[in-house]
Amino acid sequence: MVQQMIISITPSELQTLIIDSVKAVLDHYSPQTADPANQWLNIDELLTYHPERPAKQTVYQWLSAGTIPAHKKGKKVYFLKSEIDEWLASSKRITKQIAADEANDYLTKN
Repeated sequence: MVQQMIISITPSELQTLIIDSVKAVLDHYSPQTADPANQWLNIDELLTYHPERPAKQTVYQWLSAGTIPAHKKGKKVYFLKSEIDEWLASSKRITKQIAADEANDYLTKN
């Protein structure tokens, strides 16, 4: 025999219970990668992810010049989020102060 319990809850508590239950089910059946850095982006997602929001034509120019890391499958182009993050970080420009500090360190050691 199944035991049943009757309880009284407010509408907001019921709403919270339903939302939490739905989130739990979606998380369980979600095909998302466990590591967001290994997420694959298509060109439209890259345009949204890139901090400068470049035009699609700009990304195609980067592709033809070979300056952006990309993977091609047939006619489609995909980008690995971790490679894009690394590429963005590698194109960082150093400030004059950092360059001066590095020069002083070099001169001190040599």
